[in-house]
Amino acid sequence: MPWRHWYSSGRFINFGVNNIGLPYQLTYHSVARPGLTSQDIRDIMASSSKNNKELGLTGCLIYHNKFFLQVLEGNKDTVMEMFERIKLDDRNHQVTLLSTDESEVRIFKEWEMAYYSLPDGTALSLEEEQIKKDLVVLSDSTKKPNFTLKVFWYNVKQILLSEGYYRNNLNLSVE
Repeated sequence: MPWRHWYSSGRFINFGVNNIGLPYQLTYHSVARPGLTSQDIRDIMASSSKNNKELGLTGCLIYHNKFFLQVLEGNKDTVMEMFERIKLDDRNHQVTLLSTDESEVRIFKEWEMAYYSLPDGTALSLEEEQIKKDLVVLSDSTKKPNFTLKVFWYNVKQILLSEGYYRNNLNLSVE
């Protein structure tokens, strides 16, 4: 049975906007370092939940088949500072910025960080298959997504279905 964690504050933190009042969103993907353990992922989630709440950041992190995909939302300077910290974290490599944009609203405003991990390369239970399908459906249901959210949800589908870049690069190693 895979481990899973959903972190949610259940409330909107109202100080994560840029200077003109609009939330800033950033989407990136990266590759997990070889040997990353489930405890490493739990550590990432625990520190992310704590730090994001303190900094007024929200977002969603997907981990599947050794790939991370994340969208961060909040004040532009804070989001960019967090992205710089993520790039320096040795638990991942090949960190690639996919898109940034302002948004009319936070999509993940109730979550300091949401996270779900599906087991790498093993058969999924019916519950896990349903969650995977639900995430794909959710990717089509965001109303009026900006470009950054379109990029995020496109990559969610690709990573969960192991298509495109994510299928062609399953054996990436640390460079």
